[in-house]
Amino acid sequence: MKRKFLALISALVLLFSFLPFSANAIGNPFRDVPTNSYYYDAVTWALENGVTSGTSQTNFSPSATCTRGQVVTFLWRSQGQPEPTSLKNNFRDVSISDYFYKPVLWAVENGITKGTSDTTFSPNGTCTRAQVLTFLWRAEGEPSFSTASLLAEKYVNTYYFNAVSWADENKMLSDMGSTAFDATVNCPRSDIVTYLYRFSASPAYSKLTPTTYSWFNPSTVPTYSGSAFVKMNGNTPYFSLNNLTTTSYEMYGALDFLGRCTTCVACVGKDLMPTEARESISSIRPTGWQSVKYDNVEGGYLYNRSHLIGFQLTGENANINNLITGTRYFNINMLDYEDLIADYVDDYNAHILYRVTPVFEGNNLVAKGVLMEGISVEDQGKSVKFCVFMYNVQPGITIDYATGKSQLTQNKPTTQTKKYILNTNTHKFHLPSCSSVSTIKTEHRKEITATRDEVIAIGYESCKRCNP
Repeated sequence: MKRKFLALISALVLLFSFLPFSANAIGNPFRDVPTNSYYYDAVTWALENGVTSGTSQTNFSPSATCTRGQVVTFLWRSQGQPEPTSLKNNFRDVSISDYFYKPVLWAVENGITKGTSDTTFSPNGTCTRAQVLTFLWRAEGEPSFSTASLLAEKYVNTYYFNAVSWADENKMLSDMGSTAFDATVNCPRSDIVTYLYRFSASPAYSKLTPTTYSWFNPSTVPTYSGSAFVKMNGNTPYFSLNNLTTTSYEMYGALDFLGRCTTCVACVGKDLMPTEARESISSIRPTGWQSVKYDNVEGGYLYNRSHLIGFQLTGENANINNLITGTRYFNINMLDYEDLIADYVDDYNAHILYRVTPVFEGNNLVAKGVLMEGISVEDQGKSVKFCVFMYNVQPGITIDYATGKSQLTQNKPTTQTKKYILNTNTHKFHLPSCSSVSTIKTEHRKEITATRDEVIAIGYESCKRCNP
């Protein structure tokens, strides 16, 4: 029971994080968190383990509360941002452009919460202790409790009786100041971090559950074998046709517990595309970032700050939730699909639903690659439809995905013959899968099967994109 519940810790406590923090901070920097307060250990634990921060550099605001929209959003993110099975929405106060749109639909259809009426969800309403505990209890699968709770006795005829009894049995509610527990009052930040801290049992517990994907199993991605990408699911996106809408929107997933990007999705229309030049993004240092140059990499630098949703599609500049550490080779090959989307949207004044999901293995800081899904909306995929996994690799370079460190790959045996594509105009040779091949004019393109040394010996230089 604890393992699943702990997967909620990262997201729920992030409800209360509004400013950047250092995960290496030591002690308590907050003036409003006294050392003798019941929530002191919980706040310090949350800060030092990177699960929350204050509302300013010197304040935690322990008495502040959060909204229903925030609570369900972070519950949803903690579960891997699963797609709702249907995008049917009965709530007048929840629109597709709201950050809590999909979280609300998911939470409702999974029985975690429901609207305040048949047509309203009240996303800006605050949450009582009873509501927060009930959300957690339902997300945990409505576990039973072994003994009756004296604290919960007065709530025996309420919807939250079981949730309060469960929380009390798990030692989440005791010794929390001089005020008696009241489930009906708004739940302050101090209480929620305390619930989580006490349930986790150990302040050393900071390795939270990694992101999972309800629509995609990363283990099905083949091992990289020389092609920049591989088609997945028969090149058909995992979207349901119910996901399609002609209303443009963009959503950028919250960073996970290691500060890594998560899924980003956009319904790309002309109204989202930028009208101004791109600004500098050099202030962003995505996880695994290393500034290193190699002679065999086009442009020199191994890594780019790679947009998940390309700038030309939504105009996002230095958005930390949309930038990962990507190789030059990876970035160039992603651009082919971004150009496809941009050209279609611009030429036909139509929409493409586009989702990019970075895949990290274990606690690696550099993504193995990204799942890219796209479908033209108005004609339900007749014009544009793709589902590919783009490998975050650089031919000729060996990458340590745990840290981002790299080194030159040892030279391949020169006695092995392979098929290469020659550009007789530029005197460069390419792998057949190289994205540059499609740009070679027919009269300058020649196919050859030979060893690498033989091709070099007849006067050709290796392409710096595919590094054959």
